[in-house]
Amino acid sequence: MLKKSYFFVFLLFLVINLVFHPTNKREDQINNEILSDKLFNLSKAEIRTPIYIDGNIALDAFCMGNGTDGLSWSTAHIIEGYIIDKGGTETCIEVLNTDRFLIIKNCITKNSRSGLWSTGIKLYNCTNVNINHCKVENNDYGIFLHKSHNIILSDNKAIYNNNGIHLFYSNNNSLLRNDASHNLEHDGIYLGYSNYNNLTGNFASYNFLWGISVSGSNNFLSNNFILNNAYGINIWNSNNTVINNLVSYNNISGIIIYGTNNNISYNTISYNRFSGISLSYYANNNILSYNVLVEDWIDIYKSFNNLIDSTNLVNGKSIIYHENQIGLEINGISNIGQLILVNCNNSLISNSDISITATAILLSDCYNNTIVNNSCSYNSHYGILLRCSNNNSLSNNEASNNQNGINIDISNNNILIKNQISFNDECGIILQGSYNVLSENQALYNNFTGILLQNSYYNNLSNNIAMNNEYGILLWSADFSELFANNASFNNANGIQLEGSDYNIIFSNNASYNNVYGIRLEDIPGMMCICDSNDNEIYQNFLYYNLGGCISDLGVETIIYDNLCVGSNIYGYFPEFLICFGILGILILYIKFQKKRGK
Repeated sequence: MLKKSYFFVFLLFLVINLVFHPTNKREDQINNEILSDKLFNLSKAEIRTPIYIDGNIALDAFCMGNGTDGLSWSTAHIIEGYIIDKGGTETCIEVLNTDRFLIIKNCITKNSRSGLWSTGIKLYNCTNVNINHCKVENNDYGIFLHKSHNIILSDNKAIYNNNGIHLFYSNNNSLLRNDASHNLEHDGIYLGYSNYNNLTGNFASYNFLWGISVSGSNNFLSNNFILNNAYGINIWNSNNTVINNLVSYNNISGIIIYGTNNNISYNTISYNRFSGISLSYYANNNILSYNVLVEDWIDIYKSFNNLIDSTNLVNGKSIIYHENQIGLEINGISNIGQLILVNCNNSLISNSDISITATAILLSDCYNNTIVNNSCSYNSHYGILLRCSNNNSLSNNEASNNQNGINIDISNNNILIKNQISFNDECGIILQGSYNVLSENQALYNNFTGILLQNSYYNNLSNNIAMNNEYGILLWSADFSELFANNASFNNANGIQLEGSDYNIIFSNNASYNNVYGIRLEDIPGMMCICDSNDNEIYQNFLYYNLGGCISDLGVETIIYDNLCVGSNIYGYFPEFLICFGILGILILYIKFQKKRGK
């Protein structure tokens, strides 16, 4: 009930923010006015063949009789009011090698798909062109600028193409109030090696990959609406400004930064699936300020010297960010949006309550820290997340009712002891690293698995309780690990499941009263990995009353001995095999009986 109350408060906060957000009126214009099909007056349009113009002389000839000379905007040449349906070949409108002033407006270009770089409207080596109120759809590229500068694209619709609006080696252009949505293979708007461009008030939604992807520098993105793509905004290079955008409901991340010295400020970022803002692979020296995140968080992977201050909010609460610190003592804090430590060592985080946010605690490239007696619950993503962080200790923390409780990601030699990890939407504990120790943790009532070891090696799990989950303990591509004296009982599927995991030792565990198997080693139907588990050793486990059987093993060279199996099907056979053998036995007896009657 408390979580729901906070949720409605934050939802109200978001609504208020959008009402007074300066881009809100622009979104209404995009959806209801500027890009309305009313602007494409089909009754006055001329259906014609593709237009190909190479050079100023050819452009002057094409526009002859219009009373224009193309020497200024007031006397600009005009291409207007055409419908060009290519039916799968060539480019509809292609202009090359011109510097005349040219306006292309109120045109519809479509169905140019089969040829290489087939495009609705393409400019190559052009300057001084204004393309506005055009509709380009069902092309390979909607609008393509190649080595073209000082171009204005405004109020166009680039929809249902493979690629929406694509700039390549094109600088000093303005993209204003365009709708680049529903593009089917890549991006809504892409800036490839293109610099000093202004993108303002554009709508980029429901694209297959990126809403807006920027591979260039000194570009300015403001007041754009980026919704329901795979990724919202990707910044690959440096010195770009991303300000005052709405980035929401994207299937992977809202804003991903790979470059350096970018300014990410005053954006509203909400309900993106995996992260709100992600700094990845040496995205250094960036500034993040005054961003409003709702049910979203800041993720950091191998990125340093960024300025992230407390003006950034998660669910209305400030982010606390520390970097390059030694010996921090963070004790008893509460009511914050996220605690982030980057390259901080020998620090203590204790007795804090960081709940009802997105991700409570993030450690990235941190060593020898202690996280103890904290409550990190009711968060929409993670309770505690360690990325590339080694030799840390987590004990007596509660991480419940999150999407995932504790995630140890690409992190080694960490110790997790006596943590309470329950009622999470997916996993209790996720372990993706090596030489970690998990002991005496309780992972109960998690919707997928209590403890997940994935892509990891040489981990030790002992005396953990993983009960009442879908799977108790799941090893997925996890090798050379040891499971000892764990209790993986009363789970909906298997107590202990190995999926493509080899050379593990599983002994003295209690895996009882599970709805399928106590221990299962072969592939789970529907999982991504379609491989069995080999060369494992399983002995002296207690396997009572599992409905599917004690142990199901289709692996190679697995050693199984001295397990106590009570009240379950015989080890090594699927129940369906037993049914088949039973039916076969009955059939044989029936045949013998009939033969005797015949005599």
